[in-house]
Amino acid sequence: MNSPHTGTFLLSVFALASATVVAAADLPTPDEYRGNWPRFRGPDGGVVAKAGAPLAFDAKSGANIAWSLAVPASVT
Repeated sequence: MNSPHTGTFLLSVFALASATVVAAADLPTPDEYRGNWPRFRGPDGGVVAKAGAPLAFDAKSGANIAWSLAVPASVT
């Protein structure tokens, strides 16, 4: 049975699907997203996503320290 609304319905479904594909094409890739840090505390929200994060460090030997910065003793 053909309904006069069938064509309108199919056109609406096609338009919605097309808009979804176009919108998805405009989204950044995961690497682009992480590279821009679009939210607080970095790309993953401050959560360590990889296993093997150091649980301890030693300032004297430099163990598990990737970088450091000298901080002045006092600021006037």
